[in-house]
Amino acid sequence: MNDVLYFAATDEAFARKDPAALQYLGSIRLMGKKARPYVRDRLGTYQEEQALLVLIAIAQGMEDREAVPALEKLAYDASRPKSIQESAKGAIKALTKPE
Repeated sequence: MNDVLYFAATDEAFARKDPAALQYLGSIRLMGKKARPYVRDRLGTYQEEQALLVLIAIAQGMEDREAVPALEKLAYDASRPKSIQESAKGAIKALTKPE
């Protein structure tokens, strides 16, 4: 399955509130670096707390420094749950630390 179709199916699963949607997110890591833009996009569009926590972990795990602006929006959005804010701050710290 190509990337676009996979993410479309994942988005659709979230829209239907399908319990398997979170499992779809877990498989994103298998796509490697080519999934980075899709993850960045969903950091800005998904609203579900668990989904965002998974996406934040994926962005950090893939060392996607280009995700920092999207993570900053989550980290400093007072309307977001504390878990998302703290997770996003942790990812930002990990992604921006000097090498």
